[in-house]
Amino acid sequence: MRSRTKRQSELRARDAIFRPALLFALASACAGCVGFSLEIPSTHEVRNPLPTKAREGSFGADDKLVRWACQAASEPSVPLRKSDFLSMWGEPGEKVVTANGETWVYAESHRWCGLWAFVILPVPALLPICDTYDRVFFEGDVAVSSSSRRFRGLMMGVGAHPYGFFPFMARPGRVTESKPQVFVFPEREEGDLACPAPRPPA
Repeated sequence: MRSRTKRQSELRARDAIFRPALLFALASACAGCVGFSLEIPSTHEVRNPLPTKAREGSFGADDKLVRWACQAASEPSVPLRKSDFLSMWGEPGEKVVTANGETWVYAESHRWCGLWAFVILPVPALLPICDTYDRVFFEGDVAVSSSSRRFRGLMMGVGAHPYGFFPFMARPGRVTESKPQVFVFPEREEGDLACPAPRPPA
């Protein structure tokens, strides 16, 4: 337990140092743009949560994979169990015993969040004051719901290229989708964004 806590502290410290630099480097790719990108977490209730991982980053180039609990469009025929969360997300930071089972808590604190304003050059207004978490509620061995606080990117503006100007917009991903952020234009994202259905055990 002590080694895991030490490891989590090291990861938070590394994130505090490198994430702002990474965000600024990614935002620099949009030099010449006018618009904004909002990076503030919001909390959502997810029924029958499916543990997945998704790419996080408002600028489309951050390959960091983060937890993403999504909700299938219909009731799953295969219940999600504790072993599914262990295999995808690892051990939670905290386990709380409840009347019906347990609550598993995966959490991070002091994350950088705020607003990016694009006025020819990117201008960040970020502070390390945000928390993210997934609180997964189990009845017995089965996951019935989660309270998930995570980043869901909103971005819009106008960019310039040698042939003129183009609008761009990305909306926050929905709880029934498999991505935190979905680009709407200039080109709508292709592919199935639906939360994948759980697979029956082999």
